[in-house]
Amino acid sequence: MTLEQVFDCIIIYSSQKHVENIENIIWHIKKVLEEKNYNPLLLRNEIRSNDLNRDSIISLIEKATFGIIIFDGFRPNVLFELGLLVGQGKCIIVIKSSNAEINIKTLYNLREGEDPKKKTGLTDQKFNKGFINPKLDIDKHFSDFAGTNVPNFDNLKPESLREVLNEELEKIKDCIEKYTRNSKDQQALEEPKQELYYIRSIQLSNVLMNEEKFEQSEEILSDLEESIANRDDFLKKAVYLSYALLFFRKKNYEKAIVYNNKALEIDPNFIKALVNKGVALDNLKRYDEAIQLYDKVLKIDPNDINTLNNKGVTLDNLKRYDEAIQLYDKVLKIETNNIDALVNKGVALDNLKRYEKAIQLYDKVLEIDPKDIEALVNKGVALWGLKKYDEAIQLYDKVLKIDPKDIEALVNKGVALDNLKRYDEAIQLYDKVLKFDPKDMDAYYNKACIESKKNNKDEALNLLKKAIEFDAGYKIIAKKDSDFDNIRDSDEFKDLISD
Repeated sequence: MTLEQVFDCIIIYSSQKHVENIENIIWHIKKVLEEKNYNPLLLRNEIRSNDLNRDSIISLIEKATFGIIIFDGFRPNVLFELGLLVGQGKCIIVIKSSNAEINIKTLYNLREGEDPKKKTGLTDQKFNKGFINPKLDIDKHFSDFAGTNVPNFDNLKPESLREVLNEELEKIKDCIEKYTRNSKDQQALEEPKQELYYIRSIQLSNVLMNEEKFEQSEEILSDLEESIANRDDFLKKAVYLSYALLFFRKKNYEKAIVYNNKALEIDPNFIKALVNKGVALDNLKRYDEAIQLYDKVLKIDPNDINTLNNKGVTLDNLKRYDEAIQLYDKVLKIETNNIDALVNKGVALDNLKRYEKAIQLYDKVLEIDPKDIEALVNKGVALWGLKKYDEAIQLYDKVLKIDPKDIEALVNKGVALDNLKRYDEAIQLYDKVLKFDPKDMDAYYNKACIESKKNNKDEALNLLKKAIEFDAGYKIIAKKDSDFDNIRDSDEFKDLISD
């Protein structure tokens, strides 16, 4: 599920019509921003076609803390939006691909199959084969940036962008701090609270970007809350949202809800707090309450992509898979390559045992990012559903090369090995899981299943008891699980699964 972050970054670019592979590039940028706890804003998502106008664009850019501009295509709208960012004093990252060009051809706005001669004076052959767009040269075509080191990336290998973008984000930290210090909200504070707000807000930014230990966060936020007492509502909402995000990351979902509620007391329609409270409720398995919040957001904005995806996941959790798929399809109409929707739809199809269709979606994701862990793991689940256990294991091994501590890959590989009756290897993996996370109940339960099949009754009962102590739901699962047939008639097993 996707949380809304405090700090917004607007991404400005030319569309797929004008720039090859731009959707993949945008996905990788979004991924990096989310890893850094920034909230990516895209004009196509935030502003719909029926209200795409100058005032809406200006308002959205005002909302952003900083912007990323991709020069490829060099469309007039990109230059207009860049000018707005500069005019508002925002921090800016400018990037371009190594083969960027000025796409003059698309300025003619020819419809598919239209004869270009009427608009260009050129025959179809001369226009489409003889007319070449010029390569973008920063010094020649954009003299304001002459001499500036605008970093390049390979747009056919968008994963190369990640390193470039991480470096550029590091460079503009000081700019973001300066922007925070000069904000109207901060200037409105009285001394000595003004300096305290500045210091604590920067520390908070660092905590949200994983640069400080969580143990420091509550002290920082406590001081920050004191410094904004009786002050601007916008500032208060940002602080309460920050509290909520930090508690969410600590998996303290009840406390996260408390601070989302504080933000919602100030503004009952604060979308970020509504969405994040919904995600917290989902993690507490309070699914109906989460859906009520998502529906409130969707009344405000029926095309909010994060909320459509999040509501779909909650419907999945309620086993309402067909309804969830309808939501994912709506997202994919808005954004064809939305990774979350592709993966989430695949999971819903898995649950409906439509494994081949699910694999097609995971493969589409893996074309965009061959190392996408969620797609690899879930494709393994689909292959497991098709009883292709060896192929599933190959995928889990690929994940574990990327992240040797990925719990889901370790557990799922264990299940695949179990199905191949390679019990000792499976148990080794579950033991590894419990070393990383001693409270992983799937590992205890799956080990119990294996020990039962090996006729190790006492060990199986001991492991099953641990799983049930943490989650009584395992009682229901164990009642119907044929893995426990060897010990099902024992009094101890009957006592364990009794209501």
